[in-house]
Amino acid sequence: METKNHSNFTTYIPTQLKPYLRSLQELTGDNNFVFPGDNAEGAMAIPRWPLDQITLKTGIEFSSHDLRRTFATIAEASLLPETIIKRLLNYTTDNCVTGSYIRTESNTMKQAIDRIAGFIQYHVSPDIENLVNINKSATH
Repeated sequence: METKNHSNFTTYIPTQLKPYLRSLQELTGDNNFVFPGDNAEGAMAIPRWPLDQITLKTGIEFSSHDLRRTFATIAEASLLPETIIKRLLNYTTDNCVTGSYIRTESNTMKQAIDRIAGFIQYHVSPDIENLVNINKSATH
């Protein structure tokens, strides 16, 4: 997949998320993508159908870009520095004098992702009554 700024981008999977992704792997089999799609490459595009289902059941309208903004807001609330947040969002940091000097270590990025996941886990409790099933096969 080509990123908007045409740079390679690798991110870490937080420890808290790995069990959920393993269960997804059971559903998708040996697919190369965690969230497979119908395009020629097999990658998922913007997940319009799941987003629409959540909006339909909750009455809350949002976009995939809203999820990106939420991620950045949580990163800031987790007290991560702006340079790390920009790197997590795959923004270029060359236009910032300090950002162009910093070469962030991979372990720093992993710790930042884990901090964000921990923040979410601490502040969100699963409420079974409010779960929204977005599995197409379960609703069709």
